[in-house]
Amino acid sequence: KHSASEMRRHAVEWKANDAMCALTEQVVFTDPYVEKDINRWTTPHLDGQVQSIKSDNQLKIKVSSLKYKFVHLREALVHGDLHTGSVMAKEGSTYCIDPEFAFYGPMGFDIGAIVANLILSYCSQRGLPPISGGESSREEHGDWILEQMCKLYNTFHCGFLEMWNETAFDGKCDGFSNALFSSEEDKEMAQFHYMKNLFDESIGFAGTKMIRRIIGVSHVADMERIEDVDLKAECESHAIKIALKLIKESSSYKSIEEVAVLAKSLLPN
Repeated sequence: KHSASEMRRHAVEWKANDAMCALTEQVVFTDPYVEKDINRWTTPHLDGQVQSIKSDNQLKIKVSSLKYKFVHLREALVHGDLHTGSVMAKEGSTYCIDPEFAFYGPMGFDIGAIVANLILSYCSQRGLPPISGGESSREEHGDWILEQMCKLYNTFHCGFLEMWNETAFDGKCDGFSNALFSSEEDKEMAQFHYMKNLFDESIGFAGTKMIRRIIGVSHVADMERIEDVDLKAECESHAIKIALKLIKESSSYKSIEEVAVLAKSLLPN
């Protein structure tokens, strides 16, 4: 809800976080795609996929484009390391904690980060022990996780457009002012293109976060808890396949529901 001049001022105030941004640029967009001693993965099971990633020029071009947006876009104040463990919620209120990576950047990075976190959790379910109490199976729990992913993105999508349409904030909307469009149909077309571009960026960023958490320096607890190494590698391989599709074919998906379908379609037999 900031005007363009307010955004520029706030972006300068958060520029002091350069070091943490540079760390993200390194570990998310560079290190997993080159030979780095700090990279680690389940070996030898994932060796073939890792080498394929490092030699995939089309993939590196897509990742470089996302890195460029991370470095140069100043759309909003973003958390910078958003995942379910960063969100504290109760009835009537929600807070995000641990903002040490926060900066003014692309909205899609935060959206993609939490989508990636949920997909990784979904992919891990096959390797985890049965849920205590037996109220649901791991398969059912995995389906529930994907449902929450869809609900989360769709709630954001609707809430964002709701704010966009509030005429009280039109004076703050310098990029897409309602005054620019002569009809409701014209404005809706502008909104459609903006939101589709944001969605494409979000799932592309999700793919980079997933790869970083499987073959980079820092991994996720859901995968690390899997004791059977062969099964763990299967779950990780499943996640890598999803991530590659999200990065290389981001514009192919029309909705978050299609991403959920993709995740299910790539399940190992």
